Amino acid sequence: MKTIPHISRSLRMGLSPLHQAFQRLSRRDQLALVILLTFLLLMLLGMGGVSLHQNANHAQKNYDTTMSEVFWLRSQAGNIKPPQAQNITSPEMIKQILTQSGINEAQVTENADGVQLVFQHSQPSVVSNIFNQLTQQGITISQLQIYQATPEQFAVQAVVLLK
Repeated sequence: MKTIPHISRSLRMGLSPLHQAFQRLSRRDQLALVILLTFLLLMLLGMGGVSLHQNANHAQKNYDTTMSEVFWLRSQAGNIKPPQAQNITSPEMIKQILTQSGINEAQVTENADGVQLVFQHSQPSVVSNIFNQLTQQGITISQLQIYQATPEQFAVQAVVLLK
């Protein structure tokens, strides 16, 4: 508890020369200095508030854009209709579709339920395009989970059934 009196004493000693200089000024100069310091403090607080408000608006616009893309992607899930197309018989073809879409670090594993896909991408339109291509190849999507891993990335987990 000795640190608080020590800090208080140090602060008083540091501000003492400023206080003495302020006292040597005439009353008119003291008033002008107080008004100027008050104005500068208010301007500083105002600029900080404006900057904070602009950053919040920018973040809200980014969030709204991301959410509208997520809802658009979810709305497109019902429009995916598999045509009478060629059948994919191996997870390697799925990996090829993902690679062509710019996703190089996807996990494609075959299990008893089908083929499990796990990948991340920043654009919902690319994710939608991948699933459109898969359904055009005659693949049935049995499970699909999309969530926002980071503000810039969507994480996708899916189980597809090969025919």
